[in-house]
Amino acid sequence: MTSYVNKEDPRAKKTRRSLRNALIELLAEKEFSSITIQHITDRAELNRATFYGHFQDKFELLDETLGELLEEAIRRRIPADPGDDGSALVRGLMLAVCDWHLETTRRLNRKLTLSASLEANAKKKLYKIILACLQQLEPLDIRHTRSLEIKSTVISWSIYGIVLQWSEQTRSEPAETLAEQALPLIMAGIRTP
Repeated sequence: MTSYVNKEDPRAKKTRRSLRNALIELLAEKEFSSITIQHITDRAELNRATFYGHFQDKFELLDETLGELLEEAIRRRIPADPGDDGSALVRGLMLAVCDWHLETTRRLNRKLTLSASLEANAKKKLYKIILACLQQLEPLDIRHTRSLEIKSTVISWSIYGIVLQWSEQTRSEPAETLAEQALPLIMAGIRTP
């Protein structure tokens, strides 16, 4: 069981970053299924007790690591002014997911065992961002809450699905072209009542 560490403590941040970096290095070398906590702690030059002070298991570390990589990509692509209709935000999210997908497949030597984790992590992060934005754009009441949740799911899964298909193909078109082609379709989903 994970003990409660203050994640904001500079030492805890440094330790968690060391563990994430160790996992990223190991994922470039071997399958996630063959990586043990001992491998991670040896690479990070930490002991197992320290690992368990921060993470319950390697799956929790993987989830946080993938999430951090996606958040970095999103921070680089989200415009300062997302505009009134949200199209700049959606475009930025799509490009961020393209960047993230390319980066994770390059840096982590992505194997099929990571596909489900990548997908789940991306959809979850996108859903939260889109839901928060839609809640700001539309007045909230109980009747509309479920509608916004459904819209957020459709949009987040659409973005991820489009990027996944693009990344599995030859990637002959630039990410920007992909975003421009998909943007009107996704925006139509946002504007629907």
